[in-house]
Amino acid sequence: MLAITTANALVFLIFWEIMTLSSFFLAAFENEKQEVYEASLYYLIAMHVGAVFLITAFAWLTLSCSSYDFEALKKFLLQNPGKAQGIFFMIFIGFGTKAGFFPFHSWLPKAHPAAPSHVSALMSGIMIKTGLYGIFRFLTWMEKPTPLMGYTLLFLSLLTALYGILFAVNEKDIKKQLAFSSIENIGIMGTGLSIGMLGLAYGNSGMSVFGFSGALLHLFNHALFKTNLFLSTGNVYIHTHQKNMEKLGGLIKPLPSTSFVFILSAAALSGLPPLNGFISEFYLYLSMLKGISSSPVLFVSLTSAFALLAFIGAMAVVAFTKTIGIGFLGQARTNLEHPFPEEPKRLLPLFGLTALLVAAGLFPQIFILPLKNILPLFIKTDISSLLLSLQTIAVNLSLASFLFLLLLGLLLLLRKGLLRNKTRSSH
Repeated sequence: MLAITTANALVFLIFWEIMTLSSFFLAAFENEKQEVYEASLYYLIAMHVGAVFLITAFAWLTLSCSSYDFEALKKFLLQNPGKAQGIFFMIFIGFGTKAGFFPFHSWLPKAHPAAPSHVSALMSGIMIKTGLYGIFRFLTWMEKPTPLMGYTLLFLSLLTALYGILFAVNEKDIKKQLAFSSIENIGIMGTGLSIGMLGLAYGNSGMSVFGFSGALLHLFNHALFKTNLFLSTGNVYIHTHQKNMEKLGGLIKPLPSTSFVFILSAAALSGLPPLNGFISEFYLYLSMLKGISSSPVLFVSLTSAFALLAFIGAMAVVAFTKTIGIGFLGQARTNLEHPFPEEPKRLLPLFGLTALLVAAGLFPQIFILPLKNILPLFIKTDISSLLLSLQTIAVNLSLASFLFLLLLGLLLLLRKGLLRNKTRSSH
């Protein structure tokens, strides 16, 4: 909290280091296990490699303007726009390592499975987002990004998302699968961020508004459903002492509430309507459509990104359909080591987060309200009409979600009516 609220470069770096050390000790909680000890040490080294780039970038800025104050750094960059690009790439490596962008991601699938599940939830749901916060914060100091910055981030973001989901599809360890999925979702957020940057570079405000909105909404949405998924996995581990999905099965019977939360959160992660993940990804697709006609290079880049993002979304559905089908449905493959009932104290945070992610999907017009104050920090032109459009689309999405649920309810009632007088065979 201190790292993201300070406005002094030196103080920021101190709090950034405290955050790194805190998360290291949390990840190394079970350090008597060799794999946990090695993973947490790997994480610590990776974070300090990233910190070197951050220290270098901030040292360059503070020496240039003789001040640690963020406002002074912003003023210097606005007066010297030619230096912003070089500093941005150092900032991106530093913050991108914390976020888990490819190729600085290697610590993430090691540290998350090694940490206790509630620590993994904190690291994936909140901590890795501080890397994105740093990039967003740096953008507010610039007059406008260059096309090279936008295209580089777009390429690396799509590569990050593709890498993460391809490994998630083939992973048997549920926590490792969730870690790779976090890499995928960081790539999706980075895609929105890069589209917003390209919109600024080409003077396309619509592209910027929808790109930044999609990235910021997905940042918030991911914090909800990924925290839920890690906490649900923790509940499964408490009862089974097992993370290998191929040794699980039939968990929906002994752990109905945990299974329900995991399935719903996985559907949100996969971008299925009417949940919150669908809303943020919808805005990302709109941002690409807004910028397709800006230039030939942008046309090719955005149409490729659109297709690739659709493929990544489909692969996310495949990955979590496999996990749910093997681990939660079907026949049990092992006896529960601790066959006690689910405890309400462990279910309360799951239900709270589930209520939030459902509400964010059904009432997105409420959750985009803070964007009206955030977006003008990046986009200096008048965007009042675009903000109104953002809100109108959210209201329409809300109505579409309720119509979807109504149609689904009618279909279920119809099915129940048709099967009322049917006898089921046990064969």
